[in-house]
Amino acid sequence: MLDMHCVAYQSSTGVWFKMKYIAFVAIAILLSLSRSRCWVDAKPEMCQQPSAMAGMAQDGAACLAYMPVWTYDASKNACTEFMFGGCGGNSNQFSNQRECEKACKD
Repeated sequence: MLDMHCVAYQSSTGVWFKMKYIAFVAIAILLSLSRSRCWVDAKPEMCQQPSAMAGMAQDGAACLAYMPVWTYDASKNACTEFMFGGCGGNSNQFSNQRECEKACKD
């Protein structure tokens, strides 16, 4: 097992906190079965102006994780889901559709 840590923002309390999760490193990883609840670069100020996300495409290299995340697509003025690989990433990532729409949609 690979022990990992990351920092996340909890919007309901307005608090930054450290999260610890366990990624199971095994043959199953090749099938992208690992999951996590840690979102890269989550920030409370994201999308207060949806135009701020206009030039920020979904990002996340195809690493060993397989995490569903939501991203704001300015061309559609909509939030769409994609599978985040766990590496890289940017501020245009949300843990669920509701959080993305609450922060980003006009």
